[in-house]
Amino acid sequence: MSGGVQVGRNDPCPCGSGRKYKRCCFAADRERSAVEAGAAAPGDRAAIHARDEALVLKLAKYGVQRFGKEAGGFVEVFADAESSIQLAMPWSVYGFLVRGRPIVDWYLDEVLDESGARLPASDRAWLGAQQASWLSLWEVVGVEPGAGLELVDLLSGERRQVYEVSASRTLVARDAILARVVDDVAVSVLCGVHPRALPPAEADAVVRQARRGLRRRGKVPVADLRSGLVGRDLIELWEEAVEEHDRRQQIPPNLTNTDGEPFLLTTDQFAIAPGTQAEVEERLALLPGVERSNPHGGPHGGPHGGPEGEPPEFTFVRPGNRLHSSWENTILGRAWIARRILHVESNSRARADRLRAFVESACGERLRHRGRRHADPLSEKVATEHSGRELPETPAELAPILLELKRSHYADWADQPLPALAGRTPRQAVRTPAGRREVDLLLKEMENHEQRSGDSAPFDFAPLRRDLALAE
Repeated sequence: MSGGVQVGRNDPCPCGSGRKYKRCCFAADRERSAVEAGAAAPGDRAAIHARDEALVLKLAKYGVQRFGKEAGGFVEVFADAESSIQLAMPWSVYGFLVRGRPIVDWYLDEVLDESGARLPASDRAWLGAQQASWLSLWEVVGVEPGAGLELVDLLSGERRQVYEVSASRTLVARDAILARVVDDVAVSVLCGVHPRALPPAEADAVVRQARRGLRRRGKVPVADLRSGLVGRDLIELWEEAVEEHDRRQQIPPNLTNTDGEPFLLTTDQFAIAPGTQAEVEERLALLPGVERSNPHGGPHGGPHGGPEGEPPEFTFVRPGNRLHSSWENTILGRAWIARRILHVESNSRARADRLRAFVESACGERLRHRGRRHADPLSEKVATEHSGRELPETPAELAPILLELKRSHYADWADQPLPALAGRTPRQAVRTPAGRREVDLLLKEMENHEQRSGDSAPFDFAPLRRDLALAE
């Protein structure tokens, strides 16, 4: 910060770039200040963590010697303290209460004299920073892979730019973590993180439960969050949410097609009367809403249109889409002929019934229904059969096309009635505080999913947020 002038994180950057300070020179200024103050610079984060690990071990040893089994009571708070060691160990000495106080408080009062002569000044300052920190639910709002994270405390509203290498390579925007952020002069670092992150909806449920427990509807004072009892409650709530999330992930999703019908891969097979295959093909091609591919194929081959010698494929299309108003049509199913058998495939019983009646009406006695088979789309067999059809990663040249399709898809999202909003449109919902919260959470879920999609050009929801006056 030039000239010693204090610049707010959301103020215009004094360098004149026109960007907000936090997104421009903020990180560089913090690094410079840290070096000038003699604190560990971001490049020395390993030294910070090494110092903290040594102090945690020293405090833990003191705790066992001073309080015996009482100091080990923290393990009961975690479902599996060993797997949660990255959070459990720091919290055991900085947050867990033994006879009403954390180990660090006992240590500083009983072991050190007033001058702290038995502890280096830098270590004493670090323990003071640990005492000032707190355990909370932090949402990732910005990521610089391999460098750091921008976090916001979902309970207190506090924001931090955290220097962190490993987590910044695995977390994405809108992930939520249970963590302790420690401010060491001009450097903020993570010192204690639960091994499991949660997506926005699950994290929001924990936030609401925590607020009810604290009897706070708005921001929670940091002083309240420093309480060891609050930290204990947050750990228990978080682990319950993780367990529930894992349980739901094991339940097969209730899949439906865009007509809202239960998703079930369904294939009808029809025997073609001898000498009538060409006529059947012609009659299918003349049906309204049918698109034909590979019109020059022969009578043998697989189910996909392509080079000469493969059978023709017929796609049944209906104008418009009941779920997505921006879509021009709906694909109802497809059909192909192999070895004088007509195969008609769709993704629900209802569509299969309609297509069977459609095809039999058009072809009459030229077809004889031989049977129907169903396949669970989530079964291992279906996954194996379809594994060879999976598309490779999106080529770079297709990324702009995919991005444009997303823009088109979300162009009218704000004005579409949504089941998640009880039939209201997002624009209608944001007119009330409760509705704004619901829409904001929906957008967070969409943003999080987009960031985890692996697309080289993830869709930017910022314009949609601005349109709904939900910009951060």
